[in-house]
Amino acid sequence: MKNEDVCSKTNILKELSKIQASQIMIPLSEVTLINKNMDLEKILSLVEKDGHSRYPVYDEKVDNIIGILYVKDLLIYLRKRKKFNIHDILRKPIFVPENKIISELLKDFKERRLHIAIVVNEYGSMVGIVCLEDIIEELIGDVEDEYDKEEKVLYKKISDDKYIVSPKMKIEEFNKIFKTKLGPESLETLGGYILNFFGYVPKEGESFKSGNYKFTVNTVLGSRIKEILLEKIE
Repeated sequence: MKNEDVCSKTNILKELSKIQASQIMIPLSEVTLINKNMDLEKILSLVEKDGHSRYPVYDEKVDNIIGILYVKDLLIYLRKRKKFNIHDILRKPIFVPENKIISELLKDFKERRLHIAIVVNEYGSMVGIVCLEDIIEELIGDVEDEYDKEEKVLYKKISDDKYIVSPKMKIEEFNKIFKTKLGPESLETLGGYILNFFGYVPKEGESFKSGNYKFTVNTVLGSRIKEILLEKIE
């Protein structure tokens, strides 16, 4: 590894170390929670209205988080009509203090393959949640969703086999347009996919290959990825 690479990554980590979990978390007042005693029908109705992919589950009091429900884990009950038992599919939650720095949390998410953490105060009470997507948005800017009214240009063709692509582009949309199979399912944006691949915020010019494409980080402003150069390869 070149010295300039080390310096670049060190500078990025220094920037991320200035941000604490409390600064980017979703506060408890805005978090949708699921009571462990809710039946499948009520949970499905909530998910349909709310639209998230993961939910903290509590027992009696909201401070008593017993697990994380991944919506995709409900599919088995829809396909096989098994008797619903929420305890069978809950994922183990992780708890982090309000002052947990984002650079450390990003490493935790990557090493433990997690995408959500419960933020607690000095008394151990839940004050909010931080998701991998929150960290990604801190790095690449707000991620637009399919319900945003203003249409955004997320990619443009610059030659026969080259494109400039926004890191905010949804993985699902990217796969449809470019006939790829990027994953995992838990990652929502191309920026998230790239950050997950590297495990840090890459500098301009860093690249990797996946399938029939080469991905190059084209533009970085501060600690945010702004543009990706996509090249089709044989």
